[in-house]
Amino acid sequence: MLRGPTEVLLMRKSIALLFLGFVAFTSYAGKTPSFQLTPAGFPTDVVPRSYLIHLEPNAETRVTEGVESIEIEVLTPTDRIVLNALDTQIAKARIEVGDHPEELTPQFDPDQQTVSFELKNVLQPGKYTVSIKFQSGIIEQPHGLFIQHYGEGTPGTAEHLLATELQTADTRRIFPCWDEPAFRATFQLSIKTRKQDTIISNTPVFVEQPLGPDQKIVVFEKTPAIASNMLSLVCGKLEWLDDEVAGVKLRIVTTAGKKDLGRYAMEVTKQLLPYFSNYFAIPFPFPKLDQMAFPSDTGAAIESWGGITCNEETLLCDSETIYESTRQRIFLAIAHKIAHQWCGDRVTITSQNDLWLNESFASWMAKKAADHFNPQWKIWLHAGTDKEVVMASDAGETAHAIQIAGPGDQSAGSASDVITSQKPWLLLRMLENFLGEDPFRDGIRAYLGAHPGSDVMSEDLWASLEHVTGKPVRKMMIGWTQQAGFPLIKITTQCVNENRVISLEQIPFVLAQRGETPIQWSVPVGIRSTVSSNEVKYALLNKLSNNFDLAGCSGVIEANAGNAGYFRVLYEPALFDDLLKNVEKLPEADRLNLVADTWALVQSGNLSASSYFDLLEDLRRDDSFAVWQNPLGTDE
Repeated sequence: MLRGPTEVLLMRKSIALLFLGFVAFTSYAGKTPSFQLTPAGFPTDVVPRSYLIHLEPNAETRVTEGVESIEIEVLTPTDRIVLNALDTQIAKARIEVGDHPEELTPQFDPDQQTVSFELKNVLQPGKYTVSIKFQSGIIEQPHGLFIQHYGEGTPGTAEHLLATELQTADTRRIFPCWDEPAFRATFQLSIKTRKQDTIISNTPVFVEQPLGPDQKIVVFEKTPAIASNMLSLVCGKLEWLDDEVAGVKLRIVTTAGKKDLGRYAMEVTKQLLPYFSNYFAIPFPFPKLDQMAFPSDTGAAIESWGGITCNEETLLCDSETIYESTRQRIFLAIAHKIAHQWCGDRVTITSQNDLWLNESFASWMAKKAADHFNPQWKIWLHAGTDKEVVMASDAGETAHAIQIAGPGDQSAGSASDVITSQKPWLLLRMLENFLGEDPFRDGIRAYLGAHPGSDVMSEDLWASLEHVTGKPVRKMMIGWTQQAGFPLIKITTQCVNENRVISLEQIPFVLAQRGETPIQWSVPVGIRSTVSSNEVKYALLNKLSNNFDLAGCSGVIEANAGNAGYFRVLYEPALFDDLLKNVEKLPEADRLNLVADTWALVQSGNLSASSYFDLLEDLRRDDSFAVWQNPLGTDE
């Protein structure tokens, strides 16, 4: 009978024999990882290939007993092995070198959050197995393996869940490992728990073995090669709705008595998985997808491969009485998290300066899916209101770049504010409109296809889009992400030989002086005439000023068609007067944009207040709530 880590030998063969049904290690022929993003000074001469891990978490003592066997590969000769470990004790460790296992003595560095083992002899390049018996803690804050109490009663009597939160290099709090995203490896977990508990991880259950009258051991299938922070684990008294779509098993998992509140979430998931698989031209990469609803606000929100966790309000509702606004909020949240299965998990961005792209791409993709399945929500129209909130911050003293140009300073890249969280997906929308929906999608497919299981940077995406479309995407997007603020586009026109010559000039739009040097962007300006309102011509203003030709002189000219561009437009007086006289002919999004730009230009001193009131007078019969949000002050 299996007793526990205290009786578990630290030999790999012993572990494999001990856990019946556990899949033995196989050699992982992975490519050598890129170490550009690992901390300075962290050794890269040894890499993990496979982990075999057994955990025995005890909610009462708040301690996890564990044992692991790690297949490593030595890349260059070394006499030292360094792993990450934090708040972890190591009782015993050894390495198998041929037929002569060597006992290892741990040396902890709390400041660097590492544990090192000095070897008697130099290890030559090749494969070896390191076995470690350890003990780690269970805390109440969502870091590493944490405990969450829920329901009525005191912490000693209420129900509880055990779960992982590993997005900020917290796997090292659970077991010693190479806890940097560049070190990808396969993982296979076994967990000892109470008989009544359900355990969820990234992969399906491989085997479940009873252990006496009250306990059991659950063994999960091996993962593909993943970063340590992609692991997921939830343990407690759970129930679920299950279904299937495109061969993928689906579950909406809840605490007792709440599974029926997951019906709308299941409906949304069954729509989204085939949609994303088709859009990315890559099938969902796992055989199952579990979505777990936490019963309170823990801050835990994880999009690990095959396992998503979030708070109940994000996932659950009464599908019979739900408000449409709640449907929209849940749809967008689920779509955002599922999009991460491709962009964030399959292809991973780990540089602090580029993390904004992970979130912004998922946000943009969620809105695109919502518009596809629920056009009545007018997602892109209301995105114009979101844009106004961001631009108000981006034009003032709080403006900052999304991404810092150099690798050393990570402050802006990791900042969490409306500019970092909202501006990037607005830029992606502008970019898609400029490149075209199909070419943009093809560039995304090429990007995902070229970097499976890789750590990438934002420039990899720009390079892919540029290669597919032939447009100067890299230069354009570096300018938008590494500079604060946005431009004001001044537009004038004249008719020459029955063709319209459009003159565009760019200057920074500011509401507060920031003492900056002059800034220049590559600005895709979508121009449309009321004569052919369905046709948009793009002028790429990559200089301070330039002229562009437009066939024909009839119709009223408007810039920033569809309100997709992230900039303000100042029309010459004659053009502005023409827009006022024909404002009812403009699409709803363009009317919203004209109102918002006009008020912002009044605030910045570029227009008189009378221009704004003249526009409102011409819109007095407009029944669009979105258009009137700005004048009525109901943006928030």
